[in-house]
Amino acid sequence: MTGLPKHLRLKAAAPVFQGAGLRDWQLTVLLRSPSRGDREILRRAFQNGAASGQEAEGAVLLTFLLGQMKSFLAGQVADFRQAPATAELHGFLADFPPVRQWIWEVKGRRISLRERTLIMGVINVTPDSFSDGGRYISAGRAVEHGLSLAEAGADILDVGGESTRPGAEPVPEAEERRRVLPVIEKLKAQTDLLISVDTYKASVARAAVKAGADIVNDISGFHFDPEMAGVVAESGAGAVLMHIRGTPRNMQQNPQYSDVIEEILVYL
Repeated sequence: MTGLPKHLRLKAAAPVFQGAGLRDWQLTVLLRSPSRGDREILRRAFQNGAASGQEAEGAVLLTFLLGQMKSFLAGQVADFRQAPATAELHGFLADFPPVRQWIWEVKGRRISLRERTLIMGVINVTPDSFSDGGRYISAGRAVEHGLSLAEAGADILDVGGESTRPGAEPVPEAEERRRVLPVIEKLKAQTDLLISVDTYKASVARAAVKAGADIVNDISGFHFDPEMAGVVAESGAGAVLMHIRGTPRNMQQNPQYSDVIEEILVYL
């Protein structure tokens, strides 16, 4: 499946506790504008226990176990002609990766995203970050802080040279590189943790990856710099994509969402 599905939105996905003896995914999805045929198939799903759900405002919120729902829908294919939303759900579940495939490949390393939440330790090499601005502005202090985060259990060290707090002003690319590159180089020499660079500028990302960064963490989700996606793809670095309304300077000026999950999905 490519692009955004017409009827379907994934609202939540979580592995069921293995201690319960189950190896499956519990999913919550929103089916929008279900037809009469969709409603009939969903009625059967509720009746036989394949799913539970609630309808409101022309949509149905469903919760189910992945394997169980896939098996149920496989028996409903003959009725999909009159059930476009359910047919779309069937296609989505067929492509949904099983638990064993939740692997993030980062510059030749395979990182499992299944067992537990990975912790990213933040190193702000800035004078004006809202949490710790100025505390680690020197490379030496920043590296010490990074190593202490590693000792405390961080899985990833995220190095940033430009504050993106509300109202922050942009930093010239040369200054941002001056701040982050020595820190990345020294951390790379002293720890085997993954190192991330927090930047939305392609030139900074390129230099940071060359200096040893494994991941590019872009607050704009590749929107601010049209060259960023190409730089990341060519380097083999991992990508962390974030969402923002406007720019750091104005992002808090009356931000509004009618459906925050939907709008972030469309943005990304």
